[in-house]
Amino acid sequence: MEGLKILLIGFILMVVSIHITMGHLIKTLSVIFLTILTIVQTVLAQGYDVNWFSILMFVLIKIVLITPPVGLNLYVVQGARKTRNLNKEMLGALPYWLTMLLMACLLIASANIAIFLQKALQ
Repeated sequence: MEGLKILLIGFILMVVSIHITMGHLIKTLSVIFLTILTIVQTVLAQGYDVNWFSILMFVLIKIVLITPPVGLNLYVVQGARKTRNLNKEMLGALPYWLTMLLMACLLIASANIAIFLQKALQ
């Protein structure tokens, strides 16, 4: 039983690493289209909670939005500040990137964080 739990957590960690890696290479909408349909079916087949996985995917997509060098939000901030130096935006986004990565790790460690309100309202 313990080996199965480790295998399932390994799968989720693989999903996280795939999203972050793809965020370095392609735009967010492409990541969504390339991964959501196949990964959601696999996650549902393994018995994970759909609401928990939806929240985890939302956090991962937000991480991808500020992942350099393709992160769309970095270019939006650069355009609003009218600077030519993207490195400042990347360094400014680093604490937020790390915070969202920590949030994704907490969601993986304890699914109850994500579905607490849903269970409280039932």
